[in-house]
Amino acid sequence: VNNVSDSVAFTATVEAPAGVDVVVSVLDWNTGTIVESNTMGFNDGGVGLYELTFSKNDSAVLDEWVFGSITWSDGAHNVRSPIVLKPTSQPLLVVPGALNIETTGSSARITIPAEVAYNGRFFAKGMGLAQSEVFVSEVAQDADSTFAFNEPGLGFYFVNVPQGTRIAKFGLFGADQDSPSVDLDLYVYACPGFSCSQVGSGQNGGSDESVLLVDPLPLANIGNSDIYVVFVHGWSLAGADSVLAPLNVWLVDEAGRSQYMSVRASSRARDGRTNRVYVSMSGLVSGEDYLGGVVYTDQNGQENGLTVIEVKAQ
Repeated sequence: VNNVSDSVAFTATVEAPAGVDVVVSVLDWNTGTIVESNTMGFNDGGVGLYELTFSKNDSAVLDEWVFGSITWSDGAHNVRSPIVLKPTSQPLLVVPGALNIETTGSSARITIPAEVAYNGRFFAKGMGLAQSEVFVSEVAQDADSTFAFNEPGLGFYFVNVPQGTRIAKFGLFGADQDSPSVDLDLYVYACPGFSCSQVGSGQNGGSDESVLLVDPLPLANIGNSDIYVVFVHGWSLAGADSVLAPLNVWLVDEAGRSQYMSVRASSRARDGRTNRVYVSMSGLVSGEDYLGGVVYTDQNGQENGLTVIEVKAQ
């Protein structure tokens, strides 16, 4: 925070959200450490730093939003910030949400750490790896370089995402363009009943863009007006009037056979233990990109986590 007053310190008053305990800590500029305190001082530049630690107590109601605030005061000025929290139960498993793997050969091995917080059985299942399907559309230079939904000149693609799809990825590669100066942007919309809402976009410099969706809404029937619509926007075509934009689409279905990838792990879950999940990949083709994942379940069939795996074979 920045102090724009003449005061040398501010004191915090906390209105804690229902069912939540709040601890205030501040940076002690003399020692350079975070200390538990409701009084915040500042450095010579007027900068202060504080930290809030939230913990559920016995009265917490899970999965409901609760509200509170913190107010800093020097006796004359009051600065209030709202607090909005949703207490949840402790996760039974902590795993990486996504991994990006590059391999220089046709095979690779990785180990995924899974921090277990229950006792029972532990199962890890591979999904994919899937290769992309490619759709091609022409994209025109946008005169004002500003995207607008369904405006003329956009690359336009209908994409089916069927029931059972756990992971979907939409991507462009800059290497598909003749000039590295071409800058394309990617916009993905879910359109049930042709009522479209944006679910992701890629607007980096250049034309390497991607949108990744986990457990996407299944839409795969254009006859019922249920479909995904993807636009590619020509922000800059490096002097060209138009270019072709190959759109890559990866779809990973949990029910399908795990191709190119095998997964093994101990089947025993012990609270406080880290299980190691061993993933082996083989048969990869140089120059291809693959998408897959690992899903983790317990003895009741309850899913406790999913790790997305993106693989680039060099």
